[in-house]
Amino acid sequence: MARFKPQPFGGSGGGGGGAPTIVQTGANAGASITGLVLPGAPAQNNLLVCIWFGSGDTSPGAGWVDMGEGDAVPHDFAEIYYKLCGAGETAAQNPLSAGTSAAMHIWEIKPAIPGFWADAFNAAASVLAKSISVGKSSLVLGAVEVTSSGVTAYPTTVTNGAFDSQFSDAAARSIQGFHNTQAAGALTYTANYAAAHYLQMQLCAAS
Repeated sequence: MARFKPQPFGGSGGGGGGAPTIVQTGANAGASITGLVLPGAPAQNNLLVCIWFGSGDTSPGAGWVDMGEGDAVPHDFAEIYYKLCGAGETAAQNPLSAGTSAAMHIWEIKPAIPGFWADAFNAAASVLAKSISVGKSSLVLGAVEVTSSGVTAYPTTVTNGAFDSQFSDAAARSIQGFHNTQAAGALTYTANYAAAHYLQMQLCAAS
């Protein structure tokens, strides 16, 4: 498990309180990938968050920022990169600077206020169950990866949360994203696979 000091993303978001909201998501996995194609082009001043797992550590692509060194968990590295969207973004996004055997999930986030904080970062192998404490007005983003061929990465259950887009069985990797659906409390999920990893972060309104 790893943790990093909370940090503001900054940028100009659209006022009002409350947690940031998800605009769209995408997932991809393969033997040599740098990114994926989202359903639509991200909007200026929105935030892109990428949770990815790979066979080797790779530096961020142009415009992307490494949130903090991830864990070299059994089977894979685990990282979070983010990008503040500029004008003229396209649906094709490349968080990685070089093709890597990896699985990734990207969320487009619309900040509720001008800044917010990354609060937690965790990685582990062989996760059977995990409960995340969700702060008031927070958005939790998470992903489960399975490094086995022929399985999907769906957690068997997710309580007080919802599944996002998924990609499975590519380059012996599967990935499933999820997020919380409540303002505060506990988000619980399970992944009953021997080679499962999870990574999660929490975004909350900056005071």
